[in-house]
Amino acid sequence: MVNKIIQKMGWTMERIIERKNIKLRKFTAAIICIVVWTIGSIVTVGFLNKSKVAVAIEVLLIVQLLAAIWDINNMTIPAKITVPAILAGVGIMAFTGRILEGMAALIVSFILMKLLAIISRNQVGGGDVAIMTVTGLYTGISTLISTLFTSVTLAGLFSAIIIVSGKAHKKTEIPFAPFILAATVMLILIGCV
Repeated sequence: MVNKIIQKMGWTMERIIERKNIKLRKFTAAIICIVVWTIGSIVTVGFLNKSKVAVAIEVLLIVQLLAAIWDINNMTIPAKITVPAILAGVGIMAFTGRILEGMAALIVSFILMKLLAIISRNQVGGGDVAIMTVTGLYTGISTLISTLFTSVTLAGLFSAIIIVSGKAHKKTEIPFAPFILAATVMLILIGCV
């Protein structure tokens, strides 16, 4: 009976199972992002009493987590996440005494990400450019370069694995913000941020 109703609606069991699998994968990816963010936050909170910069990094991790989850679910990162993050970042960087370094990194990250978007034929989207620009503002130029390199490497490795495993092809789009979050946490853990 149920199968007949489903068939009349134009659905197949395979399509229903596929949609459930996609939702499960998105949920799993979001949980992984939350775990990665938690690890970075625990390490950062340990430094909150010792450094004003730790406050900036904790705010950055929250913004990156929001962007990663949004990117996983929608393949976009809205301005309602990045614009307030930039405005808050300017204030936080002024508070930490690193406003010039932050603004220089903001400009450099924007230019680098725009170049990456052009080279990749817009596979890197505007939201990816914006979240990396936010990352540059909060971390400074030296950490920005490391974060960019690490996130691109992680995304490339992930892409290679899913292509080789047959779960994707060269044109499959993947969200980039989770890799930016992962790269930032990795750099926190090794002491580069």
